[in-house]
Amino acid sequence: MFVNNTAKKDIKLNSFDGYILTIPPGVSWIWDKAGEHLTTKIYKVESTGVDKYGLSNGNGIPPLLVSNQAAWEKGGKKLTTVERFQVKEKLIPRAKLISLAKERGVDDKEVVRFLTDTNIDPSIIAEAINNLPVPEEIRYPAILESTPESVPETVASK
Repeated sequence: MFVNNTAKKDIKLNSFDGYILTIPPGVSWIWDKAGEHLTTKIYKVESTGVDKYGLSNGNGIPPLLVSNQAAWEKGGKKLTTVERFQVKEKLIPRAKLISLAKERGVDDKEVVRFLTDTNIDPSIIAEAINNLPVPEEIRYPAILESTPESVPETVASK
């Protein structure tokens, strides 16, 4: 999905499905699920009625709009930066950490070990979650080829 950040600074979504997304100014590609959430739930245009001429009074134009591939290519093929949201073991109970580890994709053998051995410190469970890589399909669009020269310079260095 392509989005246009019309603000002069980055827009940051601090936690969405375990990821932190940072959208740079201009048109950029974003993971479809996160882009749909942002454009339909957070930055949606809401109409508050019409004026005496029949025009929408709306709440103004949000800083994040849906865009297209042509605008993305023209703008330099920017990508949204995606990082893993860091889980803090002191804020989450041990049982929830284990279920979160399973949900986020920690190896099943590790999850079973966490369940059976109650002496394992919650910090080790949190570390297993935090060390998971960000999947390529969330970081890069399928329309980019897998060659390094097709990845924009700002993304290849991260």
